[in-house]
Amino acid sequence: MLRTGPKENPGHDINNQKVYPQPIEEAMKQNKDSMETLVLKIFNNISTLKAAYIQLQDAHTPYDPDKIQAADKLVVEELMKLSELKHAYREQNRNLHRLSLRILKFTC
Repeated sequence: MLRTGPKENPGHDINNQKVYPQPIEEAMKQNKDSMETLVLKIFNNISTLKAAYIQLQDAHTPYDPDKIQAADKLVVEELMKLSELKHAYREQNRNLHRLSLRILKFTC
């Protein structure tokens, strides 16, 4: 039986536009590397946060308002850095989810 319709060309979509899907393995490797980096940053941030909190506790005995304010500022800065890491993680996962949907769309 002969086909009378248009031939399908691999690497092109329905509108005859060239498609360059990213290999899934490459995307997964990039995600693993960035996840390892993120985890290292989180552990580093938590260690720094613990040190800043210890300074805050030490500033209370004997009571020293200037040291308390300085230590409090350090704790707040570290909490903000941790929050930024959380937002970066959420954004990265949102983009990765979109990328995986595009890959599935073009490979199916």
